[in-house]
Amino acid sequence: MTRHEMGHFNERAIGSRPFSLPKSVTISFCKTKSGRYRAHALDFDLVCTGTDRDETKRRIRLAVKTYIEYGLSNGWRNYILFPAPDECWQRLSSTETLIAIWDPIVIRDEQQDAQQRLLVYGAQRNENREAALQAV
Repeated sequence: MTRHEMGHFNERAIGSRPFSLPKSVTISFCKTKSGRYRAHALDFDLVCTGTDRDETKRRIRLAVKTYIEYGLSNGWRNYILFPAPDECWQRLSSTETLIAIWDPIVIRDEQQDAQQRLLVYGAQRNENREAALQAV
C-alpha cells in the first residue's frame, strides 16, 4: 500500500482531526487453547504471542512502544492510530472481564523532544478466575 493510499484510508477511518496520542492503551490478554498466551493492543491493533505471561507482556509492550515511536520519528502521526475491529472490543464488554493497570509505557517523541507516559490497561475474560487474576 502506498503512502497516498494509506492517507486516503486513514482519512476515511479516523477523519481529518489532528493527531493526538491517546493517554492509555487497552491490551486484551488471554491463554490460547494450545497453552500459549496472546496479547492484543486494541488501540493500535497489534498482536503478540508468547510461551508465558511475562514474555507475552514484554513483547506487546515493546511492540506498542516501537510502533508508536517509529511512526512519530518518521512523521507518520496521522497513521499511528488504528483501532482493532469492534468485535475485538466487544469481547471485553462482559462483566466477567478483569481489568488491571500495568506499568505505563514511556513513549519518546524525538521530533517534539518530549516523552509521554501511556497508561496500560490489561484486560482478560474471567473464564477461569484464578488464572485470569494471575495473568493481569
